[in-house]
Amino acid sequence: MTATINWFRACAARAARLGTAPALVVAAITTQACAHWTALRATSPAAALAGRAFHHVRVTLGDGRTLDLYNVTATADSVVGESVPGSPQSRTAVPCRDVALLAIETLDRARTARALWLGAYVVAGVAAGSRTHP
Repeated sequence: MTATINWFRACAARAARLGTAPALVVAAITTQACAHWTALRATSPAAALAGRAFHHVRVTLGDGRTLDLYNVTATADSVVGESVPGSPQSRTAVPCRDVALLAIETLDRARTARALWLGAYVVAGVAAGSRTHP
C-alpha cells in the first residue's frame, strides 16, 4: 500500500512540475480505464438478451466487425437496437446466426478507485505547485 501511495505522490509531483494541462490529460486518460467490455455468455444471442434490458451492447459479427447498439432487444432470430442512441430511425437488426459475441460495458470498481486516487493526487500536486510557483 505504501508503494502505491508513493507512486501516486510521485505522479502528482511530476504533474505539478509540468503544469495544469498535462495534469488534465493524465486525469482524462486514467478515467478511461474505469469501464471495460464483459461478454454475455449464453447458448444464443436471443438467450443472452432474454428478459433483460440493455442500454448499450457491443455486437461482434462472425467476420470480426463490431457494432455498438443501444436500447437492445432480441427476437427469436435477431438482435435489434439503435445504431444512434435515442434515434428510432436508426433501428438495426442483426440476424442471430451472424452474431459471434455480445458484450456489455461494465464498471471496474478497482480501476475506478485507483483513477480517483490518482486524480486526487494530481489535483493536490497541481494545487501545491501553483502555491509554490506564483
